Amino acid sequence: MPHVTHFSDLRIGRGEGKGTRYGVRGLDVVVGQRYTITPTAIVTGAVCATQSAAAAGNLTINGTLASGGVATLDVPRAVTVTSTGNDSTVNVTIYGTDVYGKSLVWSTAGPNASFTTSAKAFKTVTRVAVDTAVVSTLIAIGTGDRFGFPLKVAKRSDVQVFWDNALITTNSGFSVADATGSAKSGDVRGTYSTQSAANASRVLDMVIFSADPDTSDGLYGTDQFTS
Repeated sequence: MPHVTHFSDLRIGRGEGKGTRYGVRGLDVVVGQRYTITPTAIVTGAVCATQSAAAAGNLTINGTLASGGVATLDVPRAVTVTSTGNDSTVNVTIYGTDVYGKSLVWSTAGPNASFTTSAKAFKTVTRVAVDTAVVSTLIAIGTGDRFGFPLKVAKRSDVQVFWDNALITTNSGFSVADATGSAKSGDVRGTYSTQSAANASRVLDMVIFSADPDTSDGLYGTDQFTS
């Protein structure tokens, strides 16, 4: 993951730009941080294989990415909740950690014979809870094609993205950093949903230009919601 230091005082040149008449020499240097991943294909039951729940409580983390009750994702990415029927009255809460090992929580109503994708990016999932029984349908927790930024992206112009060797010039798929701070809010650094499915060969390559590199919140977003 990127290691960022203080760059705001770097300048080049002697009299160009602001110039000595304004008390500052040279031009400000803007340093972009590159981040490249090659995510694997999504798997519906990567975290929790398809299962029911006799009562409110925790689902079993037994998916293809699970080991010892913890699912470790290949890259920081969204998780999905898939249901075989109408689970819209069931609240599903997912607990885990982000790319920096910080705890986070995301909660959603269950889908209706479909799937929903988390607004937050997880690196691990340590617990999945439902607030009522899931007996007439089956539910699974998997991975999605939405990927977390490693640094805060406050606006679209803060990041340049290439997907599968193509420069992305539209706003489609982008979600900027969300400082709301709730179980249902977006990612604290922002996310990008790819234009086609990940397949372990398509590369997501981005350069992030931090608008505020002088504070932790400016670089990494606000603290994750954990309650």
